[in-house]
Amino acid sequence: IQFHELDVLNNNLPSTELFDIIVSNPPYIIEQESSLMKGNVLEHEPHIALFTDNAQDFYKRICELSKTQLKKDGAVYVELNENFADQTKQIFIQYFKEVELKLDLQGKKRMLRARHLLS
Repeated sequence: IQFHELDVLNNNLPSTELFDIIVSNPPYIIEQESSLMKGNVLEHEPHIALFTDNAQDFYKRICELSKTQLKKDGAVYVELNENFADQTKQIFIQYFKEVELKLDLQGKKRMLRARHLLS
């Protein structure tokens, strides 16, 4: 297993490597939702890891990187904002043959799995 930590919007993965799996938990909460969040999350998580003006930028970039960095039979797993789950799925459908939203323990659309890049 190799881990690469990077700012996906401003950096690339190592260009010679192909990956079986790409996993990301990008910032996906909009500021207006902060009042709905639990205090312990706001107190202990860095705001840069939680909040963004446009989470869709992260997902589009992950899809773009996947075109050149993910093995054809590889998969991408991302956490997402339940309020934008269907919108996020539409982004991934443009790049992958199989895109599936997954539910968390509360039955909310909070995860996405994308497999098999389109040619």
